[in-house]
Amino acid sequence: MPQDIKLTAIEVATGMILATLLEGITMDNKYFATMILILAAASTLLCGCYPRRVDPIGPEGKQLTWEEMNLSQRKAHMRQKILPVAADVFGTWQPERFDQVNCSL
Repeated sequence: MPQDIKLTAIEVATGMILATLLEGITMDNKYFATMILILAAASTLLCGCYPRRVDPIGPEGKQLTWEEMNLSQRKAHMRQKILPVAADVFGTWQPERFDQVNCSL
């Protein structure tokens, strides 16, 4: 199942910093390496938990977050973006049960 992977600048920068820091670490520095990995994972987790902008375009020309959408925009987003992916996932998992996927899973 193909998926579009979109990384933010913060996530890319965190990965680049992590790769640079871990480049010259030897087995003698296990504690340092462990701390760096924990800090990198924590920063990626914290930076990745903000409301991401999704499909509809708002009045400022930017994509809206889920909280900024009205009910009809949310329904359209679910119908156009989420339901096709869910149909693919559920259809692959149990094709006889989920041959037709709709909003009443």
